[in-house]
Amino acid sequence: MGLRLAGEGYPSQAIFETVTITDGAGHYLKLPKLTTSQRDALTPINGMLIYNSTTDQFERYQNGSWGAFGGLEFVECYSNFHNVSQASTWEDWDLSDIVPQGTKVVYVFLYNVDAEGQAMGARRNGSVRSRYWTNPTAGVQAVPTECDANRIIEIYYSGSTTLYGVFRILGYWI
Repeated sequence: MGLRLAGEGYPSQAIFETVTITDGAGHYLKLPKLTTSQRDALTPINGMLIYNSTTDQFERYQNGSWGAFGGLEFVECYSNFHNVSQASTWEDWDLSDIVPQGTKVVYVFLYNVDAEGQAMGARRNGSVRSRYWTNPTAGVQAVPTECDANRIIEIYYSGSTTLYGVFRILGYWI
């Protein structure tokens, strides 16, 4: 027999096997334990929390979808290749058409096709930190880079031919 929660903010058909809150020596909250199928049968609202027994992880419902709860969740994506428009200057790269709102960190792929040891970099928009790498020969680097609230990062390439410094987003954390 499940516990039915109903009322303002709760879907009337949401039935949970257990919701345990104790103030005894254990001091714990036990969330509903559901399979992915059971979870998908709910009419969720923002803020719902469950333990998904299919994936063995805590999940939360937010802005139209279920996602991992606690820590950051990595999502693979592969953007088109991108080049700086001007060499030797930090410039903004707007990622709003690549990654969703709420993205905290992107995984940036930097590929230096120039064998002259040019510097490349990626950093949070507005940062004063100079995070760049000099490759003595053609090389690759993948670096996690924090996004600002508008999903903008700054990128840098020091070579004289901007086509030789290639950037790509490999994924992001939300």
